Amino acid sequence: MAPPGTYPIQRAMADAGIQPGPDPLPFGPDAFMQRVGGLPLIHQPGAQWLYHTASDILGVLIARAADMSLSAYLQARIFGPLAMADTAFNVPAIKRDRLATAYATHGDALKVYDAGRSGKWTQAPAFESGGGGLISTATTISLSGACCCAAAAPAPRGCSRARPSA
Repeated sequence: MAPPGTYPIQRAMADAGIQPGPDPLPFGPDAFMQRVGGLPLIHQPGAQWLYHTASDILGVLIARAADMSLSAYLQARIFGPLAMADTAFNVPAIKRDRLATAYATHGDALKVYDAGRSGKWTQAPAFESGGGGLISTATTISLSGACCCAAAAPAPRGCSRARPSA
């Protein structure tokens, strides 16, 4: 996809409030599906894949097919088996002291993007995005990557490998 606002579909997504970006959507999955369903297709089905939006739609479909929230599904099927105890869509109060302030560039200056202990990831989002919005620790991400890379080798220390269900 091109820079934001380049194509009419990008402007339509922004007008609908569902443009890809770092901030959680302020509405739930039903409203998201209604908004995305009102947009024209960018490509014919199966011709191309647009990662962010398609992953958001897939997250809604997984939650509906599993009859549970996306966070519950991810915990049961991925985070739990891979021992990713610090990965979720929000940070519980007991762990917020470890949450750092995040900064973003604004011109030549740095501005606070998220206040960490009192920021965006302290509350559960209205929309659990399949395309982004998870928060974790560097250690957890590193270990999960090592576990995925070690599929044919002995599991790294601390990695409880996920097994396919029968």
